[in-house]
Amino acid sequence: QRRVTDEQAILRRTRSAITQQSVGPKILWLRRHEPETLRRAARVMGSYDYLAQRLTGVPSAERNWALESGLFDLHRRDWGDELLRMATIDRTWVPPVRQPSDVVGGVTQDAAAATGLAPGTPVAAGSADHVASAFAAGLIEDGDLLVKLGGAGDILYCAPRATPDRRLFLDYHLVPGKFLINGCMAASGSLIKWFRDRFAPGTDYQTLDREAAALDAGADGLVVLPYFLGEKTPIHDPLARGTLVGLTLSHNRGHVHRAILEGIAYGFRHHLHVLRELGHVPSRARVGDGGAHSVTWRQITADVLGLPLERVAQNPGSALGAAFVAGMAVGAFGNWYEIERFVAVAGVTDPDARHAARYQALFELYLELYSRLKDAFPRLRSARPCDEDVR
Repeated sequence: QRRVTDEQAILRRTRSAITQQSVGPKILWLRRHEPETLRRAARVMGSYDYLAQRLTGVPSAERNWALESGLFDLHRRDWGDELLRMATIDRTWVPPVRQPSDVVGGVTQDAAAATGLAPGTPVAAGSADHVASAFAAGLIEDGDLLVKLGGAGDILYCAPRATPDRRLFLDYHLVPGKFLINGCMAASGSLIKWFRDRFAPGTDYQTLDREAAALDAGADGLVVLPYFLGEKTPIHDPLARGTLVGLTLSHNRGHVHRAILEGIAYGFRHHLHVLRELGHVPSRARVGDGGAHSVTWRQITADVLGLPLERVAQNPGSALGAAFVAGMAVGAFGNWYEIERFVAVAGVTDPDARHAARYQALFELYLELYSRLKDAFPRLRSARPCDEDVR
């Protein structure tokens, strides 16, 4: 397939780079290693598309899942026949593409009996969880930015156009005519939990935050590369590894905890760096998910990014976004901008200008460290006793 695949041409047509999340390479892998699985296949669709089909009996693919798949020609706004051919996907496997608020069908009698839903209940095509949660956080104007401090780290930017860049993901916004340029860091809150559980068992997060907050910016010379599960955007390097650089005998667990919080923030700043290269400058930034409740994590993130961060109150998340999509499907709302009725800001965390120069220097070091170490990471993998990355 390498002989017939032009990655840049695919990026131009789909606005989606070939990454570990692309559907086509997965199908090719199955074709080679599990051909019996493909012989039984009838459809290629997203998880929520599958649920919609089970509820209604009608196959469909929500437009954003189609875009994310890497099989969708954004210019034609339809599946790309050549892309399907290269991935050895039969055209009959991909269902019609629907808008999020399109009604796919009604709940069937069998589905009603299995779920307790009323027969005939309309089922909308729906939305990806990260798209719905960004919408529920009020990301509706061009230039809006959302930083999600969850188990993984998401950063999403509302844009009026689809900007192709292999370092970032691209999604359709729920608002017609808009896009979400976004990134996902494989480990964020999960890294903090790992550190607490392995090295400070029984200690609550508030105690660790107090220890970190008592230290100066920069954690006394510690820098963490937060690639403990490899990394998605913007480096797309599954072999990257978590790294703690600068340890001395004077450091304690508070230093390491602070360095982890700062390392995650450097990862978010890396995404901002790419966005600004593409001409996208945030005009408003919000912060959400469970980590947003941490005053220390919010402050460090604001300081490293150099942006005031508005905290989304009550963290409604993707459930609110999905409910709003359903409301649009049945006419309960007149337009997408009515979401603002349900979004509130709990406060603003302003960056501390005193830390700007130090974090600029440390961010540059963060980028340099990965550049110097990336060729060594594959050698670390080869030194493992087995191929399993997670036990």
